[in-house]
Amino acid sequence: MNISLSVAFLAAVLVGSAGAFHGGGDCFSPSRPAASAAGFANLLAQQPSSNIKSARLPLYKDAATTSTFTAYSSTSTSSTSLAALPNAAALTTAASQSLFPTNATPLARLLRLTAAVVSTVLLLSAKLRRKLFYPNVTVDPSHDEPIPPGSLGCPFLGQPFFQSSKSFGAGSWYRDTAQKLGNPRVWKYYFLGKPLAVISGGDELKAVLNQEFDGVTSSGSEIMDSGLMPMDSLLFEGDKSRHSFLRRLVGQSLTPARVSDAVPVLQVAADEAVRKMLDSTDGTVKMEKVCTDYTLDVAWRQILGLDLTEDEIPTFEKEVETWITGMMSLRTLLRIAVKSSPGYKAMKYVTKKIEERIAQLKETGPDASNLSGMLFAKDEEDPKRTLTSQELIDNSLILIFAGSETSASTLTNAMLFLGLHPQAWNRLVEEQMTMKARHGDTLTKQALDDECPYLDAVIKESLRMRTVSGGIPRRTMKTIVVDGKQIPEGWLIDPSLLLTHTNDPKTQTDDGTSNVDPMTGFAPERWLDEKTRPDNDFVPFGSGPRFCLGYNLAMVEMKVFLATLARKISFQLDRQDNVEWQTGMGVMAQPADGVLVSVRSKEEEAALLEKRNVSFFFFSMSISTRRNFHLDADSSKLLVVPPECHEHAKELKAECLLFAEKTKAFKEITRKISADMIKAGEAVEHDKMRAIGLRLRASDGEGDRNTRREDLERKVRDREMVLRRLGAKLEAL
Repeated sequence: MNISLSVAFLAAVLVGSAGAFHGGGDCFSPSRPAASAAGFANLLAQQPSSNIKSARLPLYKDAATTSTFTAYSSTSTSSTSLAALPNAAALTTAASQSLFPTNATPLARLLRLTAAVVSTVLLLSAKLRRKLFYPNVTVDPSHDEPIPPGSLGCPFLGQPFFQSSKSFGAGSWYRDTAQKLGNPRVWKYYFLGKPLAVISGGDELKAVLNQEFDGVTSSGSEIMDSGLMPMDSLLFEGDKSRHSFLRRLVGQSLTPARVSDAVPVLQVAADEAVRKMLDSTDGTVKMEKVCTDYTLDVAWRQILGLDLTEDEIPTFEKEVETWITGMMSLRTLLRIAVKSSPGYKAMKYVTKKIEERIAQLKETGPDASNLSGMLFAKDEEDPKRTLTSQELIDNSLILIFAGSETSASTLTNAMLFLGLHPQAWNRLVEEQMTMKARHGDTLTKQALDDECPYLDAVIKESLRMRTVSGGIPRRTMKTIVVDGKQIPEGWLIDPSLLLTHTNDPKTQTDDGTSNVDPMTGFAPERWLDEKTRPDNDFVPFGSGPRFCLGYNLAMVEMKVFLATLARKISFQLDRQDNVEWQTGMGVMAQPADGVLVSVRSKEEEAALLEKRNVSFFFFSMSISTRRNFHLDADSSKLLVVPPECHEHAKELKAECLLFAEKTKAFKEITRKISADMIKAGEAVEHDKMRAIGLRLRASDGEGDRNTRREDLERKVRDREMVLRRLGAKLEAL
């Protein structure tokens, strides 16, 4: 009877309530089940209160909603339980009447019965629930290890892994979910019929990615096919031998020698970016736009080798941006009329440009572009084998996508971090000015790599702080075990470079997040010391057979840009308070305001600094002598300020005092004045000692006179040496 009562109750609740089941975890649009069992409530009204006890049991509970139902159990002894049997039968009858009204058609009764049975079975069987609501979530019984922890989310839909936040940007869902789980190296989520295992940590990530083609394989073709991604590229190739072939031939266009030859082209693009910044009408520019334009400039100049006119450049850049934006849109991911989308049309435009360039290269011969390197590449194993036209197009598109989207985002973030940390920018400028004095204006790959350790540190620290939020998923070809958790065959693997950087033990902080906070976490100096330098857990370019083939070009591209800016401009962030990030879908996190900065040329900054230095000079003299001074710029002589100008001098001194809090110029001028004072004092002391030496008494003994004369001469020589050193310092200043 108790079983009949339970079944009747469950059926009444399930059939009378729509959506009473919730899979656990966050849904895309969370809805709360509203329990309603009117028939069962009516049934309970018929029961004697002396035979039942009420208990409040939660059906669904969270901070916003709590729904409960009342369960009943017998409170009688065994004899009274027997007496209560008719009441239980009445309960079952009433529940049956609620499920199957007398006016219901036979078909309606059959559907209600089927729903009741299925719902009851599902509630009683977790295994059946998982199979129905979360297809493909399997467990390999031949392995003792458990599957990874983590919530599967809403039935059929899964988890909103693409969510981002203003406080962190792209990848915030991964970070927040991992923190809730205790930051395990392996955890799971579910999305549109596919279980995914998130892998982080240098050792774990490399162990999985090194199994490429043997234990795991790229699933990019399954996910991205029919979208806007170029599928005949090495990024998505699943066959090991064919992938090796593509990597050999595409790699010939990205050798260190070819990248070194590309530096002059990159410098032209960087100079053009600086020109556009300085041509801004109000001196304010958005660095996201500048960095994107620069990387797209590199795309058409260096990757494709196009010769675009001034009118064609904006069109090319706009079409590439439209293609990349469309690639990451929900419309493309869900395959909704992709071929009529703006992104598809933009991809066709870029494809046509590549086809025209291939035809031109076949007529004119090779040049220094990456497309030319791929077109004329010969396979070492089979010299007759070359890349097909479609392979040339698709791999060129991949180079444009990887070289523009990720490099532009990294450079934008780097400018944000440098603006928030002026001491880092000043050190970068100092390093570049030293290199400029040594080698002139021309940049070379060798000098950038060998003589610019701080430049390298700034780029690596920017990549550590914000890297790509995820990678191309892999599919397990067999069950693998990672960090004590089984990942069954057929599951997808989501390699998380972002979590690997965030949870790196070498940079980890007590609060677990400030090591990637823009205000407190940016420290390029960590890369200059082996003890603090990240190593095994720094993987911005991936690992294994699919390690980024364009690594050298990307690093040099970013180095040339930052080196050029450090040599030619000074900048200041328009706002330096809390950083907000974009919340849309994206490959990498980017600041919401695009990093707005005020820009000056080095020449303009030098003139302004000189003007302020002059003010500081007489301000310092005014403080030391309590008189008002100014410096005659033509004669470089100190002149007393006339009484009628004293009021102006006071205002100028106040202005200097405020500025002194924000610049090092005050220290430099103070040091110069101090040196002048020391020099004057030493000269006076020198003259005094020489005069004393001439006045030695004749009455002194010969030995005493010689001793005193030697002492004085030694002191004079010491004083002269001091004066020479001071003179050299003053000359340097």
